[in-house]
Amino acid sequence: MDTNAAPLEKLIEQFSKLPGIGRKSAQRMAYYLLSQPPEQVEALADAILTARRTVHECRVCGNYTDQDVCSICADERRDGSTICVVRDPRDVAAIERSREYNRRAGQYKPQDPAFLYNQRFFQGKGEALS
Repeated sequence: MDTNAAPLEKLIEQFSKLPGIGRKSAQRMAYYLLSQPPEQVEALADAILTARRTVHECRVCGNYTDQDVCSICADERRDGSTICVVRDPRDVAAIERSREYNRRAGQYKPQDPAFLYNQRFFQGKGEALS
């Protein structure tokens, strides 16, 4: 016997698909949203849909942006001769918050996710990672 209404159960199932969210956390989130004013829930739903529709990868580096080129690549004060290879876009935010980038030598193998993600940066630039 199901104790949750079908729409509530569907919401719990969707939340539990998010990384790091188990069933208990998903259930808490669902119950919380149901206790909030409809305007607040609609604002959250709208923010999710708007982000999904408008945010895409920067054509230069692959960082997330709502513009053609992200603010980092568009910043003329940046040193274009230095790159920072990251595993995925969320790592960019962490590096930017720290305001520090320490170069470390490393070798990336073609199967490494960081290599696969960043290899598009080098396409057409006459450079390659080896």
